[in-house]
Amino acid sequence: MKIAIVGNYGNRNAGDDAILSGLIHTMFTINKDIEITVFTNNKDNTDTVEGVVKESLIYKEKKSKLVNIIFSIKEILKLKQKFDIVILGGGGILMDMYPRDLPLYWFIVKNIVKRDGTLIVHGVGAGPLKTSLGKKIVKNILNSSKVISVRDEKSKKILNELISGNRSIEIIGDPAFGNEHLAISREAGVKKIGITVLPYFADYYWPEYDKEKFEQYKNNIIKLIHGLSENKNNQIYLYSTKYPDDHRLANEIYQETKKQNVILNEEILSPKSLIEFTQDLDLVVGTRLHSLIIGLLVNASIYGIGYHHKVEGFFGEMELENNFFKIDELNVDKLIEEINQSESNKNNIIKANSIYQSKFAKGVSILESVIEEKK
Repeated sequence: MKIAIVGNYGNRNAGDDAILSGLIHTMFTINKDIEITVFTNNKDNTDTVEGVVKESLIYKEKKSKLVNIIFSIKEILKLKQKFDIVILGGGGILMDMYPRDLPLYWFIVKNIVKRDGTLIVHGVGAGPLKTSLGKKIVKNILNSSKVISVRDEKSKKILNELISGNRSIEIIGDPAFGNEHLAISREAGVKKIGITVLPYFADYYWPEYDKEKFEQYKNNIIKLIHGLSENKNNQIYLYSTKYPDDHRLANEIYQETKKQNVILNEEILSPKSLIEFTQDLDLVVGTRLHSLIIGLLVNASIYGIGYHHKVEGFFGEMELENNFFKIDELNVDKLIEEINQSESNKNNIIKANSIYQSKFAKGVSILESVIEEKK
């Protein structure tokens, strides 16, 4: 059985790549004899296991952008109707914030799935969808899919407005929860706090630049680090799951918060090294969603700064609303107060992990059913 996985992989985003590695591990756990091909933005930056084939989403070897597109189309059409199952999964990909991505995903999945094959949308995020073209493409994807699952209630609501007929959309746990990890005991006394940032409305990252919003967010993170570093038992780590964009901002913040107990992690993290790094933390304050998902996976306390509904949805699904803070309304003093009380709230994290494990198991059951049907 030939299975293709299509998503936003290979962009040095450890979160999206953790989705891929978790999905691959889950698929081989279900059936070790399947053949998996991954479509990625960069084959060299995509870690997989032995036996997994990597194909390019789009080829960039040629000099002209137009020539690249034509060449990419020809390469994709060589794989026409090759796969029994095609899985569209990998982060918040059903959105039109970046105009190239949606048409590219739709062109690939509709061409590589067999006539009697199965397309599934698995554990994705949806929105924003602001253009008529974006909505039309997503509607076509949904209508062509046998099974649709998302990570949060808001994504489900967005897609429900586009879907035809009386079809169900399931809410499941993020596929990154399928990654293997070790259960470790954490060191008593010193509290290791990891912080991830995102270039919110930065001119070098966001589709539109808003200096006021960017500076407000940056200054709030600086204030947070200054507040936490006053406790000498806190060891604070700035680390990045998206390189180089997040690391650029993390470095700027670090230069303004240099203290003995503040450390900048320079490593370009893979899914495996991200999990290993997070296992050693007691607590994660994350703007990037997957720093929080991996934090929960290893039972660290987590606090989210929400720049997108997917972050708020993640905390809502786990009944951890008190651990969520909206990015434009961030009360740093309140966040520090919550962090200082994290030990007394540890049972909430254990409960949240159990809730999310159940949601992840629901996603595994969906994959099992699709694979079993195709045997």
